Amino acid sequence: MSIYMLGELMKNLDLKVAIEVSIKIILGVILTGSIGYNREKKAW
Repeated sequence: MSIYMLGELMKNLDLKVAIEVSIKIILGVILTGSIGYNREKKAW
């Protein structure tokens, strides 16, 4: 999803919902990123 589309989506959504979704996406990225990092570390 492009940043422009994300911006349009947030305009259409209630601000509170948009913030909650953003937090979930960020947390998801951090969690999957740290899991991937740990797996790579264990592989070595």
